[in-house]
Amino acid sequence: MRYKKELETLFFILALGFLLISLRFTLSGGVINVNTPVSVNFFIGLFFLLIGFIIMAQGEGLEYLVIPHSGRQWQTSRSKSAKDLLERRNIKRVVITGAIEHEKEMYKDKSRPSFYRVIRDAGISPKDIKLLRGKDSEEDILYLGKMVNSGDTVYFDTFPLHYQEYKTLVRKAQRDRKFPKGVYLRNARIPQGRIEITYGILGWLEELIKRRPLDYKENRPNDTLDKVKGIVKKIIGV
Repeated sequence: MRYKKELETLFFILALGFLLISLRFTLSGGVINVNTPVSVNFFIGLFFLLIGFIIMAQGEGLEYLVIPHSGRQWQTSRSKSAKDLLERRNIKRVVITGAIEHEKEMYKDKSRPSFYRVIRDAGISPKDIKLLRGKDSEEDILYLGKMVNSGDTVYFDTFPLHYQEYKTLVRKAQRDRKFPKGVYLRNARIPQGRIEITYGILGWLEELIKRRPLDYKENRPNDTLDKVKGIVKKIIGV
């Protein structure tokens, strides 16, 4: 649960406040009349105390950082964003996308080793670094949906329009029951210039237009939007 500690503190403070008010009125009334009934504030205090204990009993959701596969133009900005986030947040697991099967493959592509060094320098152990086999953003979300649980928080290390594409895909996956509900989505923002706007609008509009159920690439029919997107990606070097 997001803000779990803050909610616990709030409800325990409210409970203490109402119980103290109840105790004061009970003592004041007791001087006048021994049979003074229990104050309503006492029951309100017990209610807030119960809510506080219920929240305390709930498990903490995990925080994930997803670093999408990128061309060289995004390597530096994504590495910097990942470093900043890992220093500020209690990230438990990092997910690197891009159709990679094994850790060794990260060193064959020059866009990946710096990610791995940043992650390891932040104290994330290899067992908490997950490599996705997704061939595109749609497959990334389908694989990610098998990892995360309700109450988790997922940060996408990308520019805002690409993040909007991911959010749209997550909503579709939830519609198709392929992604758990109650997962908090956040953007670990990187700069967004003309190339990012071009690529981001194209990808986001594609997902807004398509209404079919999400599926893996091998099971999808070829369509014009996919072909156009592929051509644009080659032109802008993504």
